[in-house]
Amino acid sequence: MKLPSLTRSTRLVAFSAVLGAAALSHADVKIMSHMTMSAAMMGNTPKNQTMTTYFKNGKMRVESMGSIILMDPKSKKNIILNPTDKTYSELGMDMMTPEQKKAMKNMKMTMSAHLKPTTQTKMIAGKKAQKYIITMVMHMQLPGQTPTAPSMGAMDMNMDMEQWTTTALKDHYSPQMMMQNAGQMLKQLSMMGDTSSMMKEFAKMKGFPLDNNMTMKMTMKPAKGSPQAGQAPMSFDMTMQTNVDSISEAPLNGSLFVIPAGYKKSSKTVNMGNLGRGRG
Repeated sequence: MKLPSLTRSTRLVAFSAVLGAAALSHADVKIMSHMTMSAAMMGNTPKNQTMTTYFKNGKMRVESMGSIILMDPKSKKNIILNPTDKTYSELGMDMMTPEQKKAMKNMKMTMSAHLKPTTQTKMIAGKKAQKYIITMVMHMQLPGQTPTAPSMGAMDMNMDMEQWTTTALKDHYSPQMMMQNAGQMLKQLSMMGDTSSMMKEFAKMKGFPLDNNMTMKMTMKPAKGSPQAGQAPMSFDMTMQTNVDSISEAPLNGSLFVIPAGYKKSSKTVNMGNLGRGRG
């Protein structure tokens, strides 16, 4: 069993993190932040990345790690822009092959989360913020290398997060809008297991997410009868800290949220299983 690369994993974690911030229904907001990510595996050193996130009329644009993600809950389309070769790809369950859908259904995932508000507050980019403590546990049964092959084993993930949110922005927080923007990812996760209890827990969070500090430990255990049987479990530890540098509520141009002129659709399929492959 191969552990995920730092590049691929950090793209997935960053993508999942910004989904939780897609909670403004009408306001124009621009958030500039920086992230420090590290993984205790194969000598990976901490990586620093900047991220700029835009919100307008429920739409969202995320610029980070050389890629741009456009999210539109009304069209139910998430678009990945590649500025290097001026191409775009659609991200979503509908873009998956039948083999990929079957593999996801065979993963048999269970997950749970717990969110605890605290009374601790601080100022972030001029906005008063409140601290939440979040814990999440996930267990996943990994499918075999072929449809008829036995399971390769199991993966367990434990995540602890300190999340700071603010209610000081002009527009109100809408958990329903968050669910709409996160729809494509949730569809894929729900194929592997029930996500309802986890999302109900996250919906309790009040305010717009700003700073966060996350630690994640993932352990992969080979199954009996698999090619890796007898091998010791493999572990993968990751930390990610995000700090907001500035918040702007000035009007944004609507062109930021559409595919730019001159971009061509890529022939490569992008989904949550391969997001981040082949791009740094």
